[in-house]
Amino acid sequence: MTDPTKKQEPIPDIPIEGSSDSRAWAVGAHLSPWVLGFLGPLFIWLAKKEDPYVEYHARGALNYQLSLMLYAFGWILVGTTAFVALAVFGAGIVAGIVFGLGFLAFIYLGFVPPIIGAVRASNGDLYRYPVTIRFVRAPGQ
Repeated sequence: MTDPTKKQEPIPDIPIEGSSDSRAWAVGAHLSPWVLGFLGPLFIWLAKKEDPYVEYHARGALNYQLSLMLYAFGWILVGTTAFVALAVFGAGIVAGIVFGLGFLAFIYLGFVPPIIGAVRASNGDLYRYPVTIRFVRAPGQ
């Protein structure tokens, strides 16, 4: 449960009206992980750091992909351990269902938020990914 007294980090003041070139790069940062993993947003973030609109979107996509990798690694460790433990004690079907639901959650998280981010970037809006650890911070933070 979230603490209602804790405010969410504000979205920084950056030019929302990015040029069409900036918007294209920002959309690429959100969709490139499907082909290049976290390297797509990383390359775009490194190449376009001088453009605040692209930098914001690429940094968000990079942080999200790194967070998903960490969560997936944790899920594999915990999920595999739980699956084996439940299977040993005769609850293999329950273990399979729980493991399968977690897998479906990762599929959802791998596709839906990046699509939302790409649409928001193409419309000139800012997007903050859910469940993201801020590994890479904005300049000056």
